[in-house]
Amino acid sequence: MPQLADETTMPDAVPDWCRGDWPQTVLGFVDEQLLAAGLRRTGTAVPVRQWSISAVLRIPTTAGTVWFKRVPDLFAHEGRVMAWVADRRPDIAPGVIGAGDGWLLSAHMPAQPGHAPDQALASLARFQRQTVGKARELALLGCPDRGLEHMLADTEALAARTDLLGAEAAHALRAVLPAFASLLDDVSRAGLPATLVHGDVQKDNAAWTGESWMFIDWTDCGISHPFVDLARPLKTASAAQWTRARAAVACVWADLVPEQDLDVALDAAPALGAAYQAESHRRIVDAVGPGDGFLEHVQDWVHRLVTALNSPPLSAYAQGAKP
Repeated sequence: MPQLADETTMPDAVPDWCRGDWPQTVLGFVDEQLLAAGLRRTGTAVPVRQWSISAVLRIPTTAGTVWFKRVPDLFAHEGRVMAWVADRRPDIAPGVIGAGDGWLLSAHMPAQPGHAPDQALASLARFQRQTVGKARELALLGCPDRGLEHMLADTEALAARTDLLGAEAAHALRAVLPAFASLLDDVSRAGLPATLVHGDVQKDNAAWTGESWMFIDWTDCGISHPFVDLARPLKTASAAQWTRARAAVACVWADLVPEQDLDVALDAAPALGAAYQAESHRRIVDAVGPGDGFLEHVQDWVHRLVTALNSPPLSAYAQGAKP
């Protein structure tokens, strides 16, 4: 049996569940999963990432490269949700060979250069429309409900966490909670339905295959407002990039929601996404620990949320006026 390459190079930050001889145990399990799918391993399995929230192996097989991923309990649903996505839209997510609590065995995601990121967001938005009304189905897979109705309470709880934010940042977040509540009310009235959201749209997790955009790493997925997925990929975007992305996504929803309501929700996207990201990283810190930059991510996204709520057009919500 081929041996795992570089198994002694695991950094100190990795958790107990991917230390010691876990790779050898996993390889036997992986072989069983491959055999059930009519495949077999053909070479050395190589660890490509091992840190506090995942351990990933690249494995050559008779059908090409496959990937094994193991995650902590916080993300136990990832494999099941990704399989659900791939079954319905094989152009959106790589095929899943096997999945269970905290593990995933998936096919390779082919990638080609070219095509603008705004088109990736539009592609994701078209898929999200197909997930409208599927909240119960997704919840049964373990996908967390993180809709607008939970977002204010999550943010209020985070504002009390001086252990994470420090006194000054916690005070700044508490100061904008009324504006955030008003914003959420307006976004709710705008009427876009909750969908499956990816939660971590970025260049390493999205690739153009030559025919479609495909997404991996659904660990931060949830059931929420679809525009929360805009904040992370566009957090350093220029005004022109944001305008293109906004127009591309708006086109997907234009037949369902009036233009003025779309504008309200799109104006709110930076704040919605910042709140989602801050809560995602808060969950990681509480479940896994503050290392690997996760505490700093909580603080950064809180800062972005406060900034968004204090910046036009969002600042108008504090006075109850429309931007």
